Amino acid sequence: MFKKLGKIGLAVVLVIGLLPMMSLRAYAAVPSFNEAADFVIEPPVTYSAGKNLADAQGLQDGSTAVLLNSFVYQGNSYTASNFLRVFNSAGTLITDVNLGNLMDTYYKMTYVSMLALNNGNLLIMYSKSDSGQNNLQLGTVTESTPNAYFMVLDKNGQKVTGQTRLNTFSAASLPQLTRFVSAAELSNGDIAFSWQRNDNKARLPVCSLLRAYRCQAKPCW
Repeated sequence: MFKKLGKIGLAVVLVIGLLPMMSLRAYAAVPSFNEAADFVIEPPVTYSAGKNLADAQGLQDGSTAVLLNSFVYQGNSYTASNFLRVFNSAGTLITDVNLGNLMDTYYKMTYVSMLALNNGNLLIMYSKSDSGQNNLQLGTVTESTPNAYFMVLDKNGQKVTGQTRLNTFSAASLPQLTRFVSAAELSNGDIAFSWQRNDNKARLPVCSLLRAYRCQAKPCW
């Protein structure tokens, strides 16, 4: 009987002794964040004049790149505009550009996404957002079928790499969208892209494609 009670008592002591360690491990797993800055990226305005936040990503030097868009109803359809703003670590605006002015090919409604690269540049990806008949083509370079593109900008909004077409699948008799582009920078500096091809008119299944672009020179992009 005493031997059994002794074993139980030893087990209780061991559990109590492990409690501080268990508590410390649980506490260490919870990340701690401190506010570094608090600044306005878009002041309060009317709905028609305001811009919507689409994405925000941090750069290597502590700056913050912000992707915004706005929509204006004109005639029987909407026209979208996309903007890039960059704020330094103190929250001061250092770049504010209309991305449509930098795109060779775009539409009244263009889907835009962004990826901050390791060297501080910004990868901007864009494509036609929908196949509506009022989503007319704009820009200086026209295309027969809607494709997807990317360009690389520095934090000042200057082109490092001009408009580059992502996809090669194109058939004038079967116009389809190439959209929902996303990307990831690989450890060697290459960039892997994925996108969705929507072959609605052929009634084929929706498929996602992947392509990697190799960096030929250092530093990349």
